[in-house]
Amino acid sequence: MSPVDADNHPGQLLAHALATRLERWSLQSGAKTQHAQAAAQWAKRLSLASSEGHVCVVVEEPEHRAALMASGIVNGHTEPLRLPLVLDGDGRLYFHRSFDDERHVARRLIQALQHAHMPPVTEATVALLRERFEPSAAPLGAAPTVDRQMLAVATALSQPVVVLSGGPGTGKTTTLAAMLACMKVQDPSLRAGLAATTGKAAARMTAALAGQDGLQARTVHAWLGINHQTGQARFNAKNPLALDVLVIDEASMLDLALMRQLMDALPLHARLVLLGDKDQLAAVQAGAVFAELAATATMDGPTIARLSKLCNVPAPQLQSAFQGTDAAPQPPPTPLANGVIWLMHSHRFDAQSGIGQLAAQVRDGQADAALAYAKKFPDIK
Repeated sequence: MSPVDADNHPGQLLAHALATRLERWSLQSGAKTQHAQAAAQWAKRLSLASSEGHVCVVVEEPEHRAALMASGIVNGHTEPLRLPLVLDGDGRLYFHRSFDDERHVARRLIQALQHAHMPPVTEATVALLRERFEPSAAPLGAAPTVDRQMLAVATALSQPVVVLSGGPGTGKTTTLAAMLACMKVQDPSLRAGLAATTGKAAARMTAALAGQDGLQARTVHAWLGINHQTGQARFNAKNPLALDVLVIDEASMLDLALMRQLMDALPLHARLVLLGDKDQLAAVQAGAVFAELAATATMDGPTIARLSKLCNVPAPQLQSAFQGTDAAPQPPPTPLANGVIWLMHSHRFDAQSGIGQLAAQVRDGQADAALAYAKKFPDIK
């Protein structure tokens, strides 16, 4: 049972109070009692889901959708947002603010894809890329000659938005160091910013990247200049950050509202690199932005061809590496999919070791199997 399920949990109390208020609002708008009660019940479910990090709940039954739309407190997704709840065309129910935040972030990410300044990839940049990786390229995945760290760097040289996901020990920091070095050769005047979601992570990032032109990582809140009393950011769409690329570590902890502020402060010409683990460190507030962005790691033909040329790897091998990157079915590709890379090889432990098996079971939520593995393997203490 989730802690939120307890009757005296603050999330339960808030959800109950919200449902009562919205039911009263619905009745005052002239809705029928059954429609007002239905809206209140769904609002409570949504509030409880928000307490657990979700921004929406799915309303599958057509009669429930109809009741919500008849309640007088639910907007359709194509209507002006003037009511507290929004029901989109796929039956997802949002709070007004979350729906607006999600739509705004999506719009700004697409603008970044369209407007970011991407300097040409010079011969010197390609030479550094291959120097960094080819001598120590390790077998990864189904295609032994495909180095996903190299692919990530090559992707950052040609894609405005990069989402790099990997678990502990998969080489995210090593990849980032090479990425920044190649970007600097690609654009010697590059203004890069390093950010992290916590002060501790920012300190680790600075230490790990010592020697990168004196770059100092700061928290996302510090970069934005957020006033802790008002929540307002000093840097925003009218006063953007003076950067050409922003790198954010532990981006899996970014919630939807903070991501909106971040995208507003990022200049239209700037590139964005998000590093994190799609399977861990969820945001404290609602909205698992990184997990959603990293959910699909499939690339189209032109992108595969471009990476093949940069990395000097045959295109068919790259194509096979991106087919079946996960045993689970892939969601439909998104406009950002060409910039998503999963680092899947741990340099700290073998996937078939006890700790590797245990990590996989914990990640997949298989508690019984995890306990069994913990007793089975001698390298787990």
